[in-house]
Amino acid sequence: MSQLSRIFSWFTLFCFSAGVVLAREETVNEKNFRCSITKAGEPVKIDGLLNEAAWNQSAIISNFKQSFPFDTSYALSKTEVRILHDDKFLYVSAVCYEPGKYTVQTLRRDFADGSGDLFLVTIDPFRDNLNTFYFSVSPYNVQKEGLISNGTTLNIDWDTQPPPFKKVG
Repeated sequence: MSQLSRIFSWFTLFCFSAGVVLAREETVNEKNFRCSITKAGEPVKIDGLLNEAAWNQSAIISNFKQSFPFDTSYALSKTEVRILHDDKFLYVSAVCYEPGKYTVQTLRRDFADGSGDLFLVTIDPFRDNLNTFYFSVSPYNVQKEGLISNGTTLNIDWDTQPPPFKKVG
């Protein structure tokens, strides 16, 4: 085999291997949990009221699981999430129904992780399950946002200027 043939063979093998790594299969969560994101046809006002027609047209996501004491059990309290977008922003609405008192450990922004009631969203723009944007809010509007790197390291030094969350009802 000539040297050019060997180089071509190694190059072909490398390209095939890289293609297999880059074209990874969907995870179980990606296959089983999908949502549709509706494009808003009008400006979305951040007021907690969900008056815009696009909110009524968007799919409701409600098949959530709890994280404690078992992460395989369905959530005990109902939560309805809708997602919209326009040309500039992503909008997430959550209506969380809680039949009793809330569990909130602190009213301090960027609070330490614990076992309190939270609604949180992570966005994994690279689909690598390692690097995400993290946003959370408690029932009392205590907010936390950060960047997750390497799948486990949360950096809360990254501060956004999110709109205020409102408790409706």
